Amino acid sequence: METNNIPDKFASVQQLYRELNAIIESSFDGLMITDLKGRITRINQSLARICGLDASHIEGKYANNLFKDGILLCEPITVKALRGKRTVTGVQKLHNGKEVMVTGNPVFDDKGNVTRVVTNIRDITELNRLQEEVKVSKLLATRYQTEVTNFMAECLRKDKIIAESPGMVKALNLVVRAARTDVTVLILGESGVGKEVIARVIHNASQRLCTGSFIKINCGAIPESLLESELFGYEPGAFTGANPKGKPGMFEIADRGTLLLDEISDLPLNLQVKLLRVLQEQEVYRIGATRSIKLDVRIIASTNRNIEEQVQEGSFREDLFYRLNVLPIEIPPLRERKEDILPLTKHFINLYNEKYGVERRLAPQAIPILEEYHWPGNVRELQNVLERLLVMSDEEVIPSSQVQNELTKNRAKYKSPVSVNELIPLKDAKEILEKQLIAMAFECCPSARKVAEVLGLDHSNIVRKAAKYGIRR
Repeated sequence: METNNIPDKFASVQQLYRELNAIIESSFDGLMITDLKGRITRINQSLARICGLDASHIEGKYANNLFKDGILLCEPITVKALRGKRTVTGVQKLHNGKEVMVTGNPVFDDKGNVTRVVTNIRDITELNRLQEEVKVSKLLATRYQTEVTNFMAECLRKDKIIAESPGMVKALNLVVRAARTDVTVLILGESGVGKEVIARVIHNASQRLCTGSFIKINCGAIPESLLESELFGYEPGAFTGANPKGKPGMFEIADRGTLLLDEISDLPLNLQVKLLRVLQEQEVYRIGATRSIKLDVRIIASTNRNIEEQVQEGSFREDLFYRLNVLPIEIPPLRERKEDILPLTKHFINLYNEKYGVERRLAPQAIPILEEYHWPGNVRELQNVLERLLVMSDEEVIPSSQVQNELTKNRAKYKSPVSVNELIPLKDAKEILEKQLIAMAFECCPSARKVAEVLGLDHSNIVRKAAKYGIRR
């Protein structure tokens, strides 16, 4: 027997042991080695960490005692692997509440006898927590989608909102979000798209329906001299001609409810400053008051103008714009909502059949004509055209030719006769055009209300502008 190589072999074995030990300890998973009788001969520090115990509490024990001692809450996988002489995998729970994925791998000698079992233990507590969070998130997403669907169905039924086009579906999704909170909303869209209807839907679907009223004020329809008192109210004797008892403003009237500031872009700059303060402080000073009144008002603003351009021009305060533009909701024009034209048409036909006690319907050939029309007056124009067709027609089925004639007349109304042949200040040009349009409308229309309808303005706004330009019938 050669003895000269013994030191070298011993050193080699020691090196191999150190490497094996390093491999075992470098594993993030817990490792446990048991002998053929199930006695635990070795664990790594990862297993001690997972179990929350020192190695001395585990090494030397028999694997089946881990269950008896309460370290494991069920029969160990290691024992099953040893008894069955096969690899066994399962999820087990530890005394400290952790869940672990355990795999027991038996090791065999040349004769097929089990000599030891190497067990791998992986902590899956965090993984299970994340899976549970994902499950809850999916459940919440499903519940939210159900709420959205139910809300949209309720809108269709209660407020008669037609939303089949992608643009309107997107807008209604934002309406759902707005209704769930008190966030300030800015509704954008051309005249006639239904901005006030959307504002009412937000109020009606919110908790404020039970606590307060929906109040609307048109910032462009009231003379500037009266607008401040309408918005903020006044104290007794605040100015000549004031009500001796004083008067609450729209903010006070809307307390615990919703205030719609329609055509907010027409608000004069001096009142924009006061409005900004009300939004910031949630309190209002009546004209002539020395004490403020605390408010709880949900603000919705709307405009048919490009308010960002106004900010750049300096006609609208940037800080007020940011206060209002927390949740912008853009209502697309009818020409971009072709999927909504047919259901809108059916809705208005049914509405006016019931109103006037008639049974009219459009010829099928009329629908493509309606869908191809540009609709500069949007839903309001469609409603007006359909009402007129039902009233004027003597036939049960309104022919497509009659529909085409009505739209041709409307197209002529909306066609711009403006020509520019010299440069003048833009403000002057706007006033000249406004005066000409209002004068022309009064010549063609039987009443100021009809003028307002044709021009897409409020009746009070038309009366004020007609007085400004000295236009009389």
